[in-house]
Amino acid sequence: MNSTNNPRQQQNGFNTHQTDSLVCLWVLFSVSSVVMILRLVSQFGILRIIRTDDVLMIIAWTLQAGKATTSTIAIYWGLGLHDWQLPSKQAFKNVMKFEMFSMIFGTLCGLFGRVSFAVFLLYFIQRVSRPRTYLVWVIIVLQVVVNVLFLAIILAQCAPSVKGAWYAGLCRTSESVLAMQYVQGAINAASNICLTFLAVGLVLQIHASGYAKASLGILLSFSLIATVAEIVDTVEVSKTRNEGSDFAYRLNTWNYWYA
Repeated sequence: MNSTNNPRQQQNGFNTHQTDSLVCLWVLFSVSSVVMILRLVSQFGILRIIRTDDVLMIIAWTLQAGKATTSTIAIYWGLGLHDWQLPSKQAFKNVMKFEMFSMIFGTLCGLFGRVSFAVFLLYFIQRVSRPRTYLVWVIIVLQVVVNVLFLAIILAQCAPSVKGAWYAGLCRTSESVLAMQYVQGAINAASNICLTFLAVGLVLQIHASGYAKASLGILLSFSLIATVAEIVDTVEVSKTRNEGSDFAYRLNTWNYWYA
């Protein structure tokens, strides 16, 4: 690494790896923004009320905006380049710092998104099944506890105040961080699957045409995409740990799936 602190002196524009991440980040944010606005407008127009799940969804959307912004700043500093391509140690430090901020926003966004979906299901499930109501509450509690604990461990070992955390990137491969990331990924994926099956089960119970049920079932099953992302993200954790290097490049793949 040379002494310059300006990543643009080393890099003219973004490479394909970085561009793909930027496009993914902002396209998904734009799509989710349109969907959220349409839902709020239609719901308020019919029910004349904003419910708890709507508030949680708005919070998740705000956090997604923070995630996209901090990821973009990290990419500007060199996220997606190989470590040896970064112009300075300061650039690597900024990559690690803003990517951690991005990960915090992304984790909280997923947390509020899943809890919003769970609260939405509660409005209907509590009327038809007490055991399934308890299951949804268990999922909500697990989501809060596991994701908050994960962030607490990350901040304890990877915060800017921790000596060497940004220059070495070693906090990313510590045993406690990795173990918690595996647990978090497994519980998040399992929660997505459970919530999806609960939602589809509700759809099958309603009195509607087969076409209407199939359409609703497909829409509610899109949450399974998040399950696939959680699994791939966990696999990337393992690969990053095994290699123990090239963090700026590998974390961009991590960032891509967190989107």
